[in-house]
Amino acid sequence: GATDANGDFSIAVTDALVRNVAILALTQSANVPNLNYYVTQWATTAVYAYQGILVGSHDPNTDIDMGAVTSHYRAGGEPFNLYDASFDAHDCVGSMQSGVRPTGYRIRYTLDVSNDAAYWNGVVNIGGNFGYDDTILLHESGHAMCALYGDWSGSPGGTHYFEDNAQNPLLSWGEGWPTFFGSNVRDWAGYNHPNVYLNSTGDSTTGVLSFAY
Repeated sequence: GATDANGDFSIAVTDALVRNVAILALTQSANVPNLNYYVTQWATTAVYAYQGILVGSHDPNTDIDMGAVTSHYRAGGEPFNLYDASFDAHDCVGSMQSGVRPTGYRIRYTLDVSNDAAYWNGVVNIGGNFGYDDTILLHESGHAMCALYGDWSGSPGGTHYFEDNAQNPLLSWGEGWPTFFGSNVRDWAGYNHPNVYLNSTGDSTTGVLSFAY
């Protein structure tokens, strides 16, 4: 089954045995047409999942209210936020193509904060500091869209950082366009301040930033 826009679900299950049951929420959907992306663990291609409440010895003839389950910061929440932000990117592109969403890509996430955010060879890689930084995910998605629709940036890649005045101009363009793409997605979705780009430190304390502009 699938959750609705509010995260609620109702799934009919046919069974005849008493057994322990639980719900696994996945960062993947087979219920939205041509939505071909997912979030996996860093070291494998296993799709991220979060287990809800376990109900022991369930009678198959009795309905269950599984209750509300929240996946928290550094405890399963980040992959779902990344999935949600990428949904915006795919829907925005789809809105320009009569509902046809782009060819999919994989988002690879790890809690390890030493891993940076980058796009490479069809995979958006997001390290542990950036699980709730929607603008960073959308920037890396912009790289993916650039590659999917023609790779027009010509970016040579390599080390780069903000206020670096010695960049190859191709790299400047190749990094600037994905940032524009992310802002455009946020503007299309109607979010406040779509012109703001934010990079947090990954700390859960309010107001702790690496930089924003």
